[in-house]
Amino acid sequence: MVSPTCSDRGGSYGSEWVGRLLLRYDVPTTLVAVSRHVKILMEALVNNYGHWDVLIESQLSKFVTIKRLPRLLRMVERAKDEEYMIGLADARAALDVASKAST
Repeated sequence: MVSPTCSDRGGSYGSEWVGRLLLRYDVPTTLVAVSRHVKILMEALVNNYGHWDVLIESQLSKFVTIKRLPRLLRMVERAKDEEYMIGLADARAALDVASKAST
């Protein structure tokens, strides 16, 4: 998801930033339910002007564990920024762990 340019909530983020959420289900879940949860999150994102909605996340927490991942910067210039690359590596590791846990 690409968030609109905004200067609130901790800095100025333009269209080069992509916010990400990881959804992890602890019990088998139908694709219909997963699709419904994603739709709810996306509608809340739009209604909240490109920001994740904490209230919706808490409501969905009865069904799914939601983890916010670091924003992804779609710029190759940051490839030399060690802190940024460590954050990407941590996010990738979290995704790998989640995918292994679900299989």
